[in-house]
Amino acid sequence: MDDLLEGLRRVVADDTLEHYDFGADVEVVGTGGWSYLAGSGPSTYTQAIFLQDRDQADKPSRRVYLHVRFADGEVEPASVEVNDQAQ
Repeated sequence: MDDLLEGLRRVVADDTLEHYDFGADVEVVGTGGWSYLAGSGPSTYTQAIFLQDRDQADKPSRRVYLHVRFADGEVEPASVEVNDQAQ
């Protein structure tokens, strides 16, 4: 059961990243891999996202983190948040 739940959560997390609106003035220029705690309990899938401001292409990208949080035994996200904190 845990493997199935983790697989479903991974699909939902990937879909959340793919459809997340980071804003019209930025472009996703890179991502890291997901980090998460395995198991059927509450879990947060976190991924580093590298954003480039469209009007500042000559400047370095900035790193933010997408956090997709799941409640105990759930597949639908309880919350989705982007910030500059890895945890």
